Amino acid sequence: MTNQQDRASRLAARFEDPPAKAVQSEPKAPYVRRTYYIRRDIADRLDEEQRRLNYELGGLAKSHLLQMLLLAGFDHLPEIVTTLKKERNVITHDAS
Repeated sequence: MTNQQDRASRLAARFEDPPAKAVQSEPKAPYVRRTYYIRRDIADRLDEEQRRLNYELGGLAKSHLLQMLLLAGFDHLPEIVTTLKKERNVITHDAS
């Protein structure tokens, strides 16, 4: 191949479609970042407890504490639902 043919071949290769890659579903990250709005007093308590436990345990990420609190809450979901229903009933009757 001459120099001119080699150059033309390389130039033409730039405009060719790349071979299609196999579609792979990307693995889901084990952690996500989301925003939730909660009452200030609850957020303040979370901060205080995290600082206390961070010192007491020699290191504790707030995300780990929040994760553990949520998991413990899920274990008590039936009682939480009962409380939510009672609160909703009180709010509904008070508004009348």
